[in-house]
Amino acid sequence: MSKDTYTMLETSTLTGISKPSLRNYTRTYAKYLSPGATPAAGEARVFSRDDLRVLRFAYSLTEQGSTHDTVLQRIASGELDAYDWYPPDDPAASSEPTQLLPPEQT
Repeated sequence: MSKDTYTMLETSTLTGISKPSLRNYTRTYAKYLSPGATPAAGEARVFSRDDLRVLRFAYSLTEQGSTHDTVLQRIASGELDAYDWYPPDDPAASSEPTQLLPPEQT
């Protein structure tokens, strides 16, 4: 059975995104995230499995040198649908994020 929600720490661990950067990513990609990932001030962030996929996809591309604008365009074009990464069913079993996207072919 898969986990339904993830804390900030779990999300940071599973995606490889630092907590400060994760806050920036949630602002940048808010349009593609659940309401729990972008709560009102004073409320805790809670991420869904789909949120983790969006964040991991964005992070993997920015780590390869893509700008956030480019990543937003790629998400809007549907590339996320083909992204084959999901968080593990048991986050405690994985202390490291899985492999990022392979480098783009030129």
